[in-house]
Amino acid sequence: MKYSLYDLSRRSVLIGTASLLVNGTANARRAIPDDNLLYPVLITVESQTGAQSFGSGFYLSKDGITYLVTAKHVLIPPPFNGQPFIPITLKCMSYSSRIVQEDRIYDTAAYTNLNAQGLIKLSPDRDVAVVKLAYTVTTAQPTGEPNAAPTEQPGVNPQPTQQPSGPTGQAVHPPANDSAARPQSTYLQFYEGFIVSSEKSANMRTATVDLIKRYADVLVGNDTIVYGYPRSLALDVSTAQLDLLQPLLRRGLIAGVNDKNKTIILDSASYRGNSGGPVIEIEQDNL
Repeated sequence: MKYSLYDLSRRSVLIGTASLLVNGTANARRAIPDDNLLYPVLITVESQTGAQSFGSGFYLSKDGITYLVTAKHVLIPPPFNGQPFIPITLKCMSYSSRIVQEDRIYDTAAYTNLNAQGLIKLSPDRDVAVVKLAYTVTTAQPTGEPNAAPTEQPGVNPQPTQQPSGPTGQAVHPPANDSAARPQSTYLQFYEGFIVSSEKSANMRTATVDLIKRYADVLVGNDTIVYGYPRSLALDVSTAQLDLLQPLLRRGLIAGVNDKNKTIILDSASYRGNSGGPVIEIEQDNL
């Protein structure tokens, strides 16, 4: 992916909690493609006492499974006002094709359902966590029968992305006979307990794992852009300039790396709410 920026040929690579390259449309005035603004996810965690914790993340697709990637301390917040923070509800908000209200997508789940199904995975030695959200279902439509429903299996409730769903995690398979020759459609099937809604029919913006940049390929000195929802800034009502539900960008650079810990050191402003969000590394070609 190449596009014009100050007469330099540059490309964007996402690093941070995970690293990935996101394709987009050329834009001569912006250091990133326009659609990159749609990838950050606003994460809200509610506790038993009604307290809320906020963070950022992004959706990642691998082998037909869609994950939420974020920081571990976002999913499992530290004590709040001296009291243990016991999370009960996970809420995510993202955008589909435009940063406007009607393009917002929400998915919500109770921690009891997530833990019971083993959908939350925490790194034992890194501040990284993932949540399995959904899997891709491909259905074949019989010739001459448009809009045919997929074959149902016990315990499976196939639904389009924008509707609430309650699958058991068992995949839905299309009919075996001559399915390859039939028109096919795909959609995301969320795991049991997730409630998904959107203002209109929309697709979640997900990155793919093949675009992740490896630690060894990160270049010290390159510029970076931090994506996220720093609600600690947006809650300052004295300014009234920041929208709580829109991502904010912060510029920085890769100040160094720690080979022993395999960590990347960023020199960039970061605020409460940025944790877990993606980071773009700007690479300059021909330099």
